[in-house]
Amino acid sequence: MKFIPTPFLHEGMVLAQDLLTSNGELVLQKGQKLKKIHISKIKAFGYPGVYTNDNILKVKDASKKQVLVVDDSLFMRRFIGNVLTNNGYSVVGDAENGEIAVAKYEELHPDVVTMDITMPVLDGVGALEKIRRYDSKAKIVMVTSLGQDEVTQKALSLGAVTFITKPFKDTDILYTINKIFET
Repeated sequence: MKFIPTPFLHEGMVLAQDLLTSNGELVLQKGQKLKKIHISKIKAFGYPGVYTNDNILKVKDASKKQVLVVDDSLFMRRFIGNVLTNNGYSVVGDAENGEIAVAKYEELHPDVVTMDITMPVLDGVGALEKIRRYDSKAKIVMVTSLGQDEVTQKALSLGAVTFITKPFKDTDILYTINKIFET
């Protein structure tokens, strides 16, 4: 799927789901084609954009913060993803290495990324650099292991917003992600 920011919507696109306002008012039903009036309503309700696949649109939910979880451990991806999903976040994707993370970031435009440091192909610091070159406002939380102080400091100097050290509890990751959106 490809993300289309709201300003680039055009008439004739078809919705893959109902489009509702935050108070539940129906704007456009699934299967209807977009018209200028619908596009202006989408903008007015603050939707940052839509996902498209073969000209079929799915509205990005502006009410849930979207997270990309990056870790070479499937267990850690699932653990972090479950904690965030169970607490109101939308995990829009995951990646097992930095190279895939960069591609998914460019495709999905998540609100925040959790990024393991030590991974094959491209490590977390390399992925951080590439993502920040693509989007200087990207919010990336580095996930480190004990004893990685030097690498963690480098990541922070390259623009990571904060870090969390393994092993951690579910409340630790939730607290860290919540703090990012409080400011």
